[in-house]
Parts: sequence; structure tokens; C-alpha cells
Amino acid sequence: MYPPQKLAQKLSSFEQYVSSQDYIDIAERNIQVAIESCLDIGKILITENDLQEPADNKGVFIILAEAGIISKESLSFLIPSA
Repeated sequence: MYPPQKLAQKLSSFEQYVSSQDYIDIAERNIQVAIESCLDIGKILITENDLQEPADNKGVFIILAEAGIISKESLSFLIPSA
């Protein structure tokens, strides 16, 4: 994974970012890894707290919100990422 701060240091503008498929690919991969990490941590929390098993990745975030582990407001950006 390419460290985000190094990517940001290489870019001087948003236009430079969108004009480079390499930079777009790096950023998308970093986001993908971050989302997968959130899902993995969520599944661990569900298991440790004996919560209902989610039907899918979106369900991980919904169950955590219903249990009060994450805020319901965060579902607006977490569910689409799942």
C-alpha cells in the first residue's frame, strides 16, 4: 500500500491527480484496504459482543450502529462503502 501522505506530497493539484491513472489507482486501493479493515474490525466486534451475525458487509455496519458501537450518522457513508 502506498502511504497516503507520500501520494499527497507528490501532487500539486486535483487536476494532476485526476490526470494520472496511476494516482487514481493508488488512492482507490488505499481506500479499499481501509474499508476492508473497517469490516474486519467490525466482524471482530460483533463476535466479541455476541451480536447477530450480519447477512452481508452492509449488515456489519448496521449491527454495530444498532448496538451503539458506532453512530447511526456514520451509516450514511459506511453503508455505500460496503
